[in-house]
Amino acid sequence: MTTGPHSSASAAAAPALTGRLAAISLFDLCQFLMLNRKTGTLTVRAAGGPGAAYFTFFEGELCTALDDSLREGAEVVLAAVQWTEGSFEFVQWPVPPDRRMNGSTENILLDAARQLDEMQEKDRSGGGRGAANSAEQAFRDKQARAASIAEAFCSLVAEGDRSRTTAGWREAAKTRLLEPAVERLVLCADGRAGLLVDGRFEEIPEAIPAEVSAWMEQLAPVSARAPGKTGRARQGPPEARPGPDDLWGLRVETTDGDLVFVTRARRAWPEMQALPLTPEEVAALDAIPCGLVAVLGSVGAIPSAWPAWEASAAWIARRTMARPATGWIVEETPRYHWPGLPGRWRRVAPTRLRMAGALESLARTSRPSVLVFDGLPRPDLLEEAARLGAAGLLVVVVDAADQASAWLAAAECRGSDAAAGEDPQFAATAVVRADRCSDGTGRPQQWTRWARLLLPSRPSRLPPADTPALSR
Repeated sequence: MTTGPHSSASAAAAPALTGRLAAISLFDLCQFLMLNRKTGTLTVRAAGGPGAAYFTFFEGELCTALDDSLREGAEVVLAAVQWTEGSFEFVQWPVPPDRRMNGSTENILLDAARQLDEMQEKDRSGGGRGAANSAEQAFRDKQARAASIAEAFCSLVAEGDRSRTTAGWREAAKTRLLEPAVERLVLCADGRAGLLVDGRFEEIPEAIPAEVSAWMEQLAPVSARAPGKTGRARQGPPEARPGPDDLWGLRVETTDGDLVFVTRARRAWPEMQALPLTPEEVAALDAIPCGLVAVLGSVGAIPSAWPAWEASAAWIARRTMARPATGWIVEETPRYHWPGLPGRWRRVAPTRLRMAGALESLARTSRPSVLVFDGLPRPDLLEEAARLGAAGLLVVVVDAADQASAWLAAAECRGSDAAAGEDPQFAATAVVRADRCSDGTGRPQQWTRWARLLLPSRPSRLPPADTPALSR
């Protein structure tokens, strides 16, 4: 068993705890997490066996259990505790506190131990009752030694904390990137750093210029530039680069110097409360098999797409959990760890779709069922997407609702049937708006959300951002 960052270059995350089931059982592992009140995701894989099981913990409590067969609950726990060969990894990450497991973590594990003993007793042709109680007794014995286990684990964590660099502002910035309202981190060539929050730039005064420059080069080397205003030559197409801690950096060249835009791929999926539609409206959205769907968001009077992205991620995750899919996400820098969804998901950089017909060519070779755009695609790409939607692909466009001019301009492009002269038709448009409100008590303002669903809708018929909600 090892602690600390995972060293595999192919890993998309940095697990806080990894090891093999031959060295530590799932019972012991869950006790570690329970005693130390850990929050994150535990993935357990059987060696050459039935696949993998996924568990979420919130402050040490087991919240959800799911396996590759989409089974849930106690039966997943019972199946996984029988795996004696395989591997595990725990990623410390924010997860929703919603629980789908009945009973405390301790009782869930005790029930699994008792059922395991009963199964072993049935398989044993002869043998006393004492021998059959091994799993439950071992679990209780280890509970008695819980204090020493917790102390050892805490000492390992403290040692790792002492070995970290003193750049606390960087750790704070990485943590804030997990907040829904934080869109990205901006690193500037002049040594400044700041966060885009609710569409506004908030400078980080603690940022050290030398560390900002070093971080820029680590996340997006000078050779990886996006096109800017100075027109200097660069090699290869601009593309975001994956970095440590699920950070993605994109270097942009401007007249005032280079900028590096940084996002963090979230592994925690928003709950359906992020899409504040009525159950009837959600059912209508779920019933759309293919075509173009727009999810637009805004924060007050500030053009912002983050409410739309929260709502879209919640809806896509819910839909995919029920029906695993093959999907592409067309985005510069990832907002979520899409490969964590059931099925086959991958990111496609917009630069890969520069040529006319590139989208349809990829569709013929990869055969996706879902396509998601971060922002309104250019008119020719939207036209291709409309043709793919008519052919059976579900295309989701996520953008800021306040960008009405862009959507009206998009309505000028023609659809797949040029002879009929029809614009691309949207099967549905969901407008999600978030506003701050105060109850007059002097407490911090809270976010309230509302959304409206239009069925059917065209870009040219979108409502103004301040249209009263149909559903709250």
